[in-house]
Amino acid sequence: MSAKEIIKAFPTPVKGGILSTIDKEACEKAVAQILKGGENVLRELVDLLIEPGKGNDVQARHALHATAIRVGGPTKTKQRKAFAKALASTLADDRPKAVKGFIEDRRPIANCDPYVVTQLVIDTVCSVATS
Repeated sequence: MSAKEIIKAFPTPVKGGILSTIDKEACEKAVAQILKGGENVLRELVDLLIEPGKGNDVQARHALHATAIRVGGPTKTKQRKAFAKALASTLADDRPKAVKGFIEDRRPIANCDPYVVTQLVIDTVCSVATS
């Protein structure tokens, strides 16, 4: 399932920018699908992020944030590392600064080791630069 389909489980803001009813069960299932889809779905999800003020990406941001929280538990080491690696790999792409900032802000929520994330970012950027 594509990221565009998965994020439909997350609420969209109603008039005034307030989120309406949040279906927690649907959101949990969506996060599970994101994690099951691995790096490809996470990359698709990041591709849906846009600069603030240039459109609506609330569902994609909500999905990334919820996924970061979900992989933050002490027993989620494998998922957390995969999540951190997938996010780090997207930072080497040509993205607006505000989008990269949002991506980087998900790292602490996911309880990632900042040194591991920094190494992944460096490895990714350097491998892109040398190819």
